[in-house]
Amino acid sequence: MSSAAGSLKRQSHGTPTWGFGTLGLHRIFAGHFANNPGSAEVLRKIGMNHEGSARGHIWKWGEFLDLEMYAMLASEVASTSI
Repeated sequence: MSSAAGSLKRQSHGTPTWGFGTLGLHRIFAGHFANNPGSAEVLRKIGMNHEGSARGHIWKWGEFLDLEMYAMLASEVASTSI
């Protein structure tokens, strides 16, 4: 894992606790480009569920890129983890 990916994983691991516990959010969501499987791994490891794909959603680097969408609900997170 690259140092950037490792840093993202460390930073994102506290997101559910902070978002649901401290901020009282109902839902946390994130997206990543389909050509970046490392981001998908990080999102799954913190407990997010894949909700779908938006094909050709973003114009970047001279092409339309697909966006993979992930989310989690407060009700899906065990109360002991908040």
